[in-house]
Amino acid sequence: MSAPADRPQRVYRAGRNYEVRGELRIRRRRYLILEHLGSRHRPRLLVDDPATRHLRVALILPTDSSTVQHLHVLRRLPQLAELPQILDYERQGEKTVVLLSWVRGIDLGQYITKISRHQTPAPAPYEAIRLIRGLAHALHRLNQHAQIVHADLKPQNLIITRKTSRLVMIDFGSAWPMEKTLYQVPGDGRSPIYAAPEIQSGTPQLATLADQFSASVILYQLLTGEIPYAGLGGQAGRPGYESEFNENIPSVSELSRSVQQLPKHLGQSLDELLSRGLALDVDQRFPTNNAWLDAIENLFLSLKLQRSGQPARPDIWTRVVDAIADRFFGRRNS
Repeated sequence: MSAPADRPQRVYRAGRNYEVRGELRIRRRRYLILEHLGSRHRPRLLVDDPATRHLRVALILPTDSSTVQHLHVLRRLPQLAELPQILDYERQGEKTVVLLSWVRGIDLGQYITKISRHQTPAPAPYEAIRLIRGLAHALHRLNQHAQIVHADLKPQNLIITRKTSRLVMIDFGSAWPMEKTLYQVPGDGRSPIYAAPEIQSGTPQLATLADQFSASVILYQLLTGEIPYAGLGGQAGRPGYESEFNENIPSVSELSRSVQQLPKHLGQSLDELLSRGLALDVDQRFPTNNAWLDAIENLFLSLKLQRSGQPARPDIWTRVVDAIADRFFGRRNS
C-alpha cells in the first residue's frame, strides 16, 4: 500500500533523520510513526507530531481492566521532570492509544551493556549514588504524593538523560495505587531479577518497600557489574533458596575497585546502604522509604564533600553519556 501523498518519507527531529514508517491518529490528530520501541507484548512507538514538530511516545494498550489501571496511574503522576507526562489518549475498539512526552537519552540497560563490554566507563561511586538519589526522590514523590508503587523498576525502564544525566522512569505498566496493593495478584510487576521477593511470592501487602529493593539491585549492578545473590537478584527470596542465601552477599567494597579507593568510612556506609536495601526479608530493609532516602542523602553529601576536596577535573562520565545518547537517543526513549 502506498503512503498518502501528504505524508513525508522522512522527518528531521532532535538532531536525527527518521524514516516515516506509518501513521496513527488520536482524536483525529495525525502522528507519524518513526520507530517501534518496547516489546511485542507492550508496544511503544516513537512518533512525530507534525503540528508541533515534537517527538512523542505512543503506548498501544489492550482495552481492558489493566489499561484502566495504567491510565489511572499515569493521571496520578506528579508533574515532575523525572516522570513522563500523559498528553492524550483514546479508546479505539480493542486497543487504547496513550500519548506520552518523550525524553532524550539512552536506556540504562543499554548503558550497562556497554559497560559490560568495556565500551564505556562505569560511573564512579559519586555518580552512581547521584543517579540513584534522583531516582529515590522521584519514587518518594510517587509514594507520598501520588500514593503509587512502581513495582517494575529495571534498567530497561529507565532513561539516562543528556546533559543532566539523571534517571527518568518511562514505563508504569506494572505500577498500582497503594490503596489497591492488597488486591494485586501474583505476577504483577514481575521482572524476576529486579522485582522484590515479596512481589514474586504474591504477598503484595508488603510491597510498599519493593521499589527500595529494585533500586538497590540497580545500584549494586552499576558499582560492581554484577547482579546480587549470584545473579538471581530478587529470585533469591523464593522458597528453596533461603538456606543458600542466609548469609550476606559480597559487599560492593569487596567487588568494586572504585569503591575501594574511597575513604574507609564511605565504603562502609555504601555497604550498609546496600546491605539493608537488598535484604530479602522486607523487615530487614529500611523501615520506610523516608528512612531509605535519608540514608542516600547522607551518603551523597559525604561523597560530595569528599569529592570537593579533590582537584577539579572535567566530568568525563557525563560527557561519555552525552556522546552515547547523541548516537543512540532515538532507539529506546519515552
